Amino acid sequence: MTALAERWWDTTNTFHLCFGEVTVTPLDFAAFIGLRVGGEPIPFDPSTDLDDTALRWFLGRVPRHSGGVAEYGQFTAYWDHEPADDAEAAQMARAYLLYLFGASLFPLRRSRVHLSYLAGLVDLRQAGRLDWGGVALCTLYCFLGAALWAYEVLGMFPPENTCTNPHLLPCALAWGKEYRRAKERRGQVMTFRRWLDNITGVTVHWDRWARLEADFLPRSREVIRSRVLLECPLGWQWYLGDRVTRQSLGSPELIVPGPLPPRVQRTETHTRAELEQFTVPDTDLESNHHHELGDLVVSALAQALDIFSNLSHFSVQISRVWVRV
Repeated sequence: MTALAERWWDTTNTFHLCFGEVTVTPLDFAAFIGLRVGGEPIPFDPSTDLDDTALRWFLGRVPRHSGGVAEYGQFTAYWDHEPADDAEAAQMARAYLLYLFGASLFPLRRSRVHLSYLAGLVDLRQAGRLDWGGVALCTLYCFLGAALWAYEVLGMFPPENTCTNPHLLPCALAWGKEYRRAKERRGQVMTFRRWLDNITGVTVHWDRWARLEADFLPRSREVIRSRVLLECPLGWQWYLGDRVTRQSLGSPELIVPGPLPPRVQRTETHTRAELEQFTVPDTDLESNHHHELGDLVVSALAQALDIFSNLSHFSVQISRVWVRV
């Protein structure tokens, strides 16, 4: 990953290789983790800390927290008993989701999680309609954790793997302990650098997900044909479909991208209200590539956790305890 990270440009969120630019697209990401990118924005403000009264409503108690983040390990004690009613069951579900967010989807250093995600869990019946996949992709852009993408799309020294099902979804399951027979190659940065210096577009798996179908893929296929502004508690990140046209549009040849629009370059200087106005189709993209490309504001995850869609009607097993939600 060190050799690959050296070719990452955080101004465009793309890898610059000898044949052009490539990136982890919303479709790549959806195929890996099973969450679509695209959906209703999560109504959270990362700059606002929740007060203790709000935390008690969301979780039933006030967790230890500082600066809007909390250690997610403490939430395991929140579902160690049977809920007294639906309200308490919802509080347990939110605690479990915060644990899931911190442990896998939105990891932070020192085993912590942002409490601002709770704003998307006010009504658990509607949580699955929000764009949780966008937040997860934005977090990946911030931390650049793209190892599985390098294996599947670039074919970059993948560890030995015994999974024989090329259609397994989410694709990340194919790289679990059950199938992986060897550890990742480490300590060979010069070897990886030489490999990246000589890679050609012929060897890249441009249509890796073309024959795969799942409920969470169609929306992501639409999003990759756009400029998309992603949001997570760490900040805003752009996905620029016009810079990776072989991935986003299926173009047979490299299209040299033009200069970055000024509003893309100045994202950090915009107010939140200005950023949320980036919902108008981008005419520059349409004229350059003759496709219906547009700007979408995508501010968090998606499709997430339909298990909570009917709060009063079914049960979920959490750490050997049945919690009616």
